[in-house]
Amino acid sequence: MKNLYWGLSLLLAIVAFGAAWGALRSGPSERQAGAISRPEPRVPGAKSHPRGQIEGQPRGVDEPSSSEDDIDGPRRPHPITPLHETMAERRELLGAVQSALAGGEYEKARALLGEASGMQRADADESTLAAAVRGYRLILDCLEARAAVGAARELPHDLLEDSRKYLDEQRLPPRRDVRRVCLEGRPFGRRG
Repeated sequence: MKNLYWGLSLLLAIVAFGAAWGALRSGPSERQAGAISRPEPRVPGAKSHPRGQIEGQPRGVDEPSSSEDDIDGPRRPHPITPLHETMAERRELLGAVQSALAGGEYEKARALLGEASGMQRADADESTLAAAVRGYRLILDCLEARAAVGAARELPHDLLEDSRKYLDEQRLPPRRDVRRVCLEGRPFGRRG
């Protein structure tokens, strides 16, 4: 009899544990007694409000019903702001500088860096662009100096000091290329 009692107790404990586990794993709508999970209808152009409330209507008035097509209808993309456009222009410009440096087109890279400096002056509070331009300008100066004196000879002392100072001060992406090109004497764009 005692074994039967322990067996039933163990069985009830397992069932209770399984029910608790299932309740924890289920979504909030499934925890409600008999509730059927159904997505709330979406009204195009309406802002999302708590409990389906439409802007300007008192609490308790639900959104008008809509068909299933409205739920999966077209969605508006995230708006492109002037800040997004400025960031995209900077990325394109710095990408063009990198391509020109990798291709050995030093005059084109210098012209693009001049354009980036003009963009930097237009936005005075942008310090990251100024630091990136400074890094790419150091890389360009090192590449041109190495081309002029030959790869085996040492760069001018002031250019090496400016490169070391940049490495100490900055943590931006051109930092690694400044170290590779100016201090280690590697070509731009090749890793390894």
